[in-house]
Amino acid sequence: MTIKAYDGTNWQTQKSLKIYNGSSWTAAKQAWIYNGTSWVINYPEFPSASSNPGITVTSGIDGRIGCTYAASVGSWNSNDAYVPTSYTYQWTRSNVDISGATSSTYTTVAADSESIIGVKVRATNQRGNTTTSSTAGSTMLPHVTSLTGSNTTQSVSTPTVSFNPNGLSYSGSWNSILNANTYETTSGGTAGSPSVDIPNRSFSGTGTAGNASFSVRAVNTNRQISLSWPAAAGATSYVLYVNGVVYTNVGNATSYTYNPPDDNARNFTIYPRTSGNVEGYGASVTSAIAAPATRSDYGTGSGNLVQPNATSPTYASGSASTTNLSVSWGGATNATKYRVYWTSASSISLDPAVSYDSPEWTGTSASYNGSFTEGNTYYFYISASGDNNVWTPYGAYKASGTVAYTAPAAPAPSTSSITYNSFNISWTAISGAASYSVKVGTSYGGSNIVNTTTTNTSYSVSSLSASTDYYVTIAAYKTGYGYGSDGTGTASTTANPTITYSTPTRPTFYRSGTTVKWGMDNAGWSGPFTPFGIEWEVGNNASTGNISSGNTKTYNTTYISTSGLASIWNYIVGTHAGDIPATSSARYLRFRMYGQNSVTYAFVDGPWSAWSL
Repeated sequence: MTIKAYDGTNWQTQKSLKIYNGSSWTAAKQAWIYNGTSWVINYPEFPSASSNPGITVTSGIDGRIGCTYAASVGSWNSNDAYVPTSYTYQWTRSNVDISGATSSTYTTVAADSESIIGVKVRATNQRGNTTTSSTAGSTMLPHVTSLTGSNTTQSVSTPTVSFNPNGLSYSGSWNSILNANTYETTSGGTAGSPSVDIPNRSFSGTGTAGNASFSVRAVNTNRQISLSWPAAAGATSYVLYVNGVVYTNVGNATSYTYNPPDDNARNFTIYPRTSGNVEGYGASVTSAIAAPATRSDYGTGSGNLVQPNATSPTYASGSASTTNLSVSWGGATNATKYRVYWTSASSISLDPAVSYDSPEWTGTSASYNGSFTEGNTYYFYISASGDNNVWTPYGAYKASGTVAYTAPAAPAPSTSSITYNSFNISWTAISGAASYSVKVGTSYGGSNIVNTTTTNTSYSVSSLSASTDYYVTIAAYKTGYGYGSDGTGTASTTANPTITYSTPTRPTFYRSGTTVKWGMDNAGWSGPFTPFGIEWEVGNNASTGNISSGNTKTYNTTYISTSGLASIWNYIVGTHAGDIPATSSARYLRFRMYGQNSVTYAFVDGPWSAWSL
């Protein structure tokens, strides 16, 4: 029930109720009215707010667990009929009252993680109370307030190096250094380039005469940066970022050792995470942190290397050609240079102190270009020395090489003057050839017709078959080498020539006493005919040789003569009575030549002459 007053126009809600006590007006605290049944309070009015409570951050950062909020009561109607007489506070977590949080301020705790903090303000007066509320508006998240980091890579001490020279060689080692996981080495003086075994901390090498040194320093590349941060309320784990990129979740620890892979500086940030895997507010180091590998000073060992005398090679191998002599060797110790003297003498005395105009070779091989004779052996005498110029005797170990005979070239035979039974072979002379192998066969490479040697560059082949292919193989023979590659050629004989005859002229008789001679002109022929003799017959008529037949005389040109007889008697066949018996009766005579085909070797008869009386 509200008390209202009429102002002559409207009824207005009362703003104040005062009571006159006889001397002054005082504000009434309460007023009751009887409603016909009971007395009920009708003054003052319930508190009335014109604005909700305000929430401000008094410490920390809004939304980050650990910050402190302060609540203001807001704005309330200050008229006597409404003015509150007291206020109470109740802080809420996502609209749920927080037990015990009834102060005007509230410091957030881990339980507030992922919640929105609010406050309810209750205003009270004589009539009753009115409650108003507000929220901070921010979801509470864990907050890492700081992150510190530093380079905590362990330092290393300087190694102690032992150096043991032996002539021009040396070896040594160094001691193990705590926290070192590798070592860096260098050599100096005359040490050259030693072989270094880092895992076993040892070295060895060969240098030159003089002072040599070897230095080592310890290196720790196990770089580490130690990071730490205060625990963040509400955090169940922490995520480490390196150069703005997620590196790892370190769990609920509040420190971490990071091992950088190199000497570069890096930025680090740590973020808290809630049980719901929501990332809170992180903190970063104030500046990038580097953790370079640590190195000690160099520890050095040294000693004097002494040049020992060289020893002679223990093996060598030589080779020779018509244009080059070469030799290689090995087995010499302490040698840095060599002299090589070559000659065709298998034994020679040389002074090692003399170079004999031989160049000095720093390798273990030598080569000479020139003109060298086939079949000759050349000897290499080798002297070795170190840098002290003390030379070993020439030929303490020598080598030799013999110039091999080169193969003669293959001839290029050609054939000419080819007939039915012969042809000629010729070829250009081959340099260095002493003779030639000549083969002729009826198959490629065959020698069934000719298999001989000659010093000439031509060869005639005869007694061949007509219309036949013949294969020629010529190879040059070179003394000291033997036969070279074959040169080949072919020849095909022509067909057999035809034998033709001319009919002999009729014979003529000459009779003197008991001697009967007969003669004739030579029978004519052409072609491959070889006459063996003359066959003649005598008859008493001009049809048969019934008196004497099948008579032969060997053909011999010594019989060709006129011997004072008639000139037509070019060939006297018989000169004695036994040839043709003397008689007064008429006699008839005929003859023919017989012989052999010189190509086919068949026996052939020429045509008979006419019968002659």
